[in-house]
Amino acid sequence: MRTPTSKEIAAFLVDATQGMLERIEDDCTYHLWLAEKVSLVVAWTPGYDSNEKSKFIDKNGYGVEWSCRLSDSSYFVCDWDYLDEGAGSLICESDEVDEFVSLAENILKWSQQYINPQVIITIPECYDTNVLGDAYWVQYDDELKGAKRDLTELWWYYHGWSWGGTDKKELEDEIRLWADHLADYYGISEHVQEAITFPDLSDLIYNALIKRV
Repeated sequence: MRTPTSKEIAAFLVDATQGMLERIEDDCTYHLWLAEKVSLVVAWTPGYDSNEKSKFIDKNGYGVEWSCRLSDSSYFVCDWDYLDEGAGSLICESDEVDEFVSLAENILKWSQQYINPQVIITIPECYDTNVLGDAYWVQYDDELKGAKRDLTELWWYYHGWSWGGTDKKELEDEIRLWADHLADYYGISEHVQEAITFPDLSDLIYNALIKRV
């Protein structure tokens, strides 16, 4: 899918904030798809000082926040996991000065790590490739078909970029399974077979995925 431009994101923020300020329901939220599984969400979030002078903080201490979240199968946007441990950021009057254009540009720049994530490996004597992108070609293998999370999501959760409370060992086992299937996929090439063994190639992929980023 096409990623929205900064102007489109800015227009969304204008509409969303106006709608939030005119809301009747406390659970009112707005979201804009940035990528297949990533959304920009604007929502009322508790925990702010109700005495602070800001139109984006109400008398009950709810503030209008923007956040990037992992779009889930649930219809309830509030259930979607935050991307990055920074969670949400309060929208301020200063963001309105240029009709949210600067904020939109910063959000688009910051969210690239989620919109177009890359884990590059070098297959010895062959080529460089992005294993997260190549995971598309193995996602329908019997062992992976119907998996709860794809490789990119597992990578996000493993590195703490998405909140899910999943056991680290469980994530490592799932990532290892994807690494094995990718090694099979790359190993179709005779050039790859001549350059590296299957166990070493699987280890190369796995170690690249779990490396601290």
